Amino acid sequence: MVTHVTTPAKRCLFALLLTFIGIAIVSPWNETSASAAANGQSVATVWPVGANTVWAFTVGQTTANAGSQGLELTINGGRSWANVAPSDCLITSMFALSSTHAWLTCGNSPKTFIEATTDGGRHWTHGGVLPIAGGNCSLQFASSEVGWCTQMDGAAGSMVITIYRTGDGGASWKMVSSNASQVANSKVPAGSLPFMCDKDVEFTTPSRGWALFACNGGLAPLYETFDGGSSWVRRGVASPPGPLPDGSYFQPKVQQFGRVAVVGLEVGSHTVVYVSTNGAASFHPVAIPGSPRYWIVDAVSATTWRLVAGNEVLATNNGGKSWTTRTTNVKFKLFGAYRSPEPPSVYFATGRIGWADETSSIWRTTDGGDHWREVAVPGV
Repeated sequence: MVTHVTTPAKRCLFALLLTFIGIAIVSPWNETSASAAANGQSVATVWPVGANTVWAFTVGQTTANAGSQGLELTINGGRSWANVAPSDCLITSMFALSSTHAWLTCGNSPKTFIEATTDGGRHWTHGGVLPIAGGNCSLQFASSEVGWCTQMDGAAGSMVITIYRTGDGGASWKMVSSNASQVANSKVPAGSLPFMCDKDVEFTTPSRGWALFACNGGLAPLYETFDGGSSWVRRGVASPPGPLPDGSYFQPKVQQFGRVAVVGLEVGSHTVVYVSTNGAASFHPVAIPGSPRYWIVDAVSATTWRLVAGNEVLATNNGGKSWTTRTTNVKFKLFGAYRSPEPPSVYFATGRIGWADETSSIWRTTDGGDHWREVAVPGV
């Protein structure tokens, strides 16, 4: 039983910038099943946060249970689950920071409220509202107190981005960055994010974060902040091998391990792995064996990386100096997107233990990707 604790409107957190149909999340990164699930529920969002822990937000997909929801949590690799959803929240999005810390957004008009837990869903605290009317912003937290609400507007290759930051768990918000002035004036002020291209903003610490671009033509830029989003610096990205016929975009997110950082870049219909060894000041491509193709890139450490596509896992344990290919028992159809923030569709907690989220199905491997087991979620 979940005990619900109500407090004065204090803690305002985050909402994923997704497209909603009712309460079902439709995202190219974590897709909701188009057909009704066998037991009436479908997994809308999967958020792994360790070798054994996964949060799963489920929604009703049949006429009989339309509007029903669940928030399931496993801490033992899927052997058992607990429904930890609060009783008075119409969930519109979720975010998980760890096995104990997670947040829900409740409702979307005219105000979006927040529910927060610090004990794995045993207790929920009712907080304040998002700083944007209708909940039209994407929130994420790097700690229990420091977080951001990022509003993105635009299409057809350009995007206005406004970032709000909280340092008190959402009780108050301050606008720290906006490039709205560039709509009328193309000049990019020093320290600002340019209006051009679509963007994904991901924060990795209370002060450090990334703006990953998706551009219709040319090489997508990469920006970094060291002051919580107030100012941004463009990082060097070397040109990938070959032409850029259809533009390029970065996969979320930049994974950092000391002075080493790893990120995937989509170039047309194939993936290039980029790495930095100088504290993310500049990035260069690393050769991937085989014919160019699309991969989901995940880094476990500075030298241990896993790439997944179809029924193959490409693995390196020495930073790309050598690779091994594993043929898996499952052929995945995985998709990347530049959304903010997004749980990974492939997540390796160690070199051997990993999770994959494919269209309302959750899979787990404990042998580095040779074999995957589908993990059943209650009600799905």
